[in-house]
Order: sequence, then structure tokens, then C-alpha cells
Amino acid sequence: MPISSASGTETTAVKPASTSEFGRRVAIN
Repeated sequence: MPISSASGTETTAVKPASTSEFGRRVAIN
């Protein structure tokens, strides 16, 4: 899970709009 969190943080930093995608990934994981 820590890896997913890191990826989410990086994605959010790069594209705040990706927050939705990050949430989806978390749900899938």
C-alpha cells in the first residue's frame, strides 16, 4: 500500500485533476 500512496502523491503533485483516478486505483487495490 505504501507504494500506491507514493504513486498517488506523485500523481497529485503532477496533476491535481488525477485525484479522481488515484481514488479509483485505491478502490481497485
